[in-house]
Amino acid sequence: MAEVIEKPNTLLFFDQLGLYYIYQNLPLAILARAMNCCDPRLAGSFLGVIPPKKRQEVYILMSREKKADHESHDPTQVSKKNKSSLDALVLTANDIYHRGLLIQKGILFYGKKSEREESRCGTS
Repeated sequence: MAEVIEKPNTLLFFDQLGLYYIYQNLPLAILARAMNCCDPRLAGSFLGVIPPKKRQEVYILMSREKKADHESHDPTQVSKKNKSSLDALVLTANDIYHRGLLIQKGILFYGKKSEREESRCGTS
């Protein structure tokens, strides 16, 4: 399938539900590393959709990742990890799009309620 989302900064054009789907489908450690190296506006947007208890976990993981990077004597390895985490964001976003949970309107992406969520809310 063709890649609709090609770079991490495209996620700046996602609504909160779209970002929440990415949060749900990505391991917290990968999300934390990506948040350390992505555009600060995107990191802030992710923090806004993560529930408070999980947000605390993300802060701890972000801190651990930064400490590990600081202690690393191989900047190439750090760069590879950062690129891998950002690639994971893009892959996850594309997966969510192809599953029909995102709708693109121009440059904007909107999360679409899944059938499970609609049935739980009692709406159709």
